[in-house]
Amino acid sequence: MTEQGDEGKVDRYIGAVLRHLYLRREYRERVAVDLRAHICEASQEKTVDEVLQGMGSPREIAADVMRTYEGDYDKLGFLNALAYAEHARDYSVKSAACIGDWPLVHIAVGFDEYGNKNVAKGIVAYGDIAIGAVAIGTVSVGVIAFGAIALGGVALGALAAGVLAAMGALALSAGVASGALAIAGFLALGAVSVARFWAIGAYARALHYIAAHGESAVVPGWLRSLSEGLATYSICFVIVVNLLSLVLVFVPAMLRRSSEWNRRLGGR
Repeated sequence: MTEQGDEGKVDRYIGAVLRHLYLRREYRERVAVDLRAHICEASQEKTVDEVLQGMGSPREIAADVMRTYEGDYDKLGFLNALAYAEHARDYSVKSAACIGDWPLVHIAVGFDEYGNKNVAKGIVAYGDIAIGAVAIGTVSVGVIAFGAIALGGVALGALAAGVLAAMGALALSAGVASGALAIAGFLALGAVSVARFWAIGAYARALHYIAAHGESAVVPGWLRSLSEGLATYSICFVIVVNLLSLVLVFVPAMLRRSSEWNRRLGGR
């Protein structure tokens, strides 16, 4: 075996290990340097083939490395931590940086070692159940919440309930709600819209409303202008609302998938 051929084997082996790592670039590079040094040293007494075979598969090496780093959020970074959460299934990691008692970022999916459901709680929280200032998850509760079921100040989800605003297939809000079924305190926009003060929809009920079947006796000028604008772009509006609702159902999986691609392309 030529020296050039051996070097190619080492490069391919290290590259395969790096593809299974969920670390920031600088730490991936450190792992690559350490692996190369180990292989070169071991190759003084054995052939490269024997060394690589004795080390095990690249996936096994990567798994050993990740067991060392998986609890250190700062060495993974947000996108890598998301991708690793998808890979590990049962996983929880927090950033060292905190605001008060809350970590700046908490990512948690699956179950802990005792079989309890992991709950992400942080300024930015991501997980199956997420609670935070910005919460992203299957069930999310936050000042700004995204997910299949979203509860917050501003909520976007298939089922969204927001104090100020909500958008989703079913949207509930004390302020503004928009969705297939929108129920709001002030303004509701959707196929079926119910509000205390203003509503626009195919079917609408409020103090002042504009609906397919007619309108209230008094309609404010701004509400009529809004209705005319929505009528002009009604198809686009319906498509956007429904697509957004669908996307938000799968937003956790989509984020993890995008982070996986970022990692494979060598992103930070």
